[in-house]
Amino acid sequence: MGCYVHNVPGRLRVKSADLKNKSRDARSIKRLFSSLYGIDEVRSNALTGSIVIHYDPDVYSSDQILNILRYNEIIGSSQPVVYEKPIDQQSTKAGEALGKAVFSWAVGKALENSGLGFLAAFI
Repeated sequence: MGCYVHNVPGRLRVKSADLKNKSRDARSIKRLFSSLYGIDEVRSNALTGSIVIHYDPDVYSSDQILNILRYNEIIGSSQPVVYEKPIDQQSTKAGEALGKAVFSWAVGKALENSGLGFLAAFI
């Protein structure tokens, strides 16, 4: 069974069908992480099979937290993990696209009155 992971530095969400309807496991996960330095908050939902861990990114990486989950057999070591792209990568791509559009518009406006407007169509 696979496992879905969403990570933003300082917040990790793991969702697995293996965790659904296991409220005792959810409580033990909270106890495990509550005792660790650098872990600010742990929420688990047995109904959805989701764990959200707020952590200090200067103390832990998301891979270290996933290894803790694997070591304690909360998620299987053979489970494929699907990472969602972090928000900063998505916003970088959006920023690049916006920058290109603004640049093309500005060049088009600059060349519009100079008789070289046809070049703007190629930019």
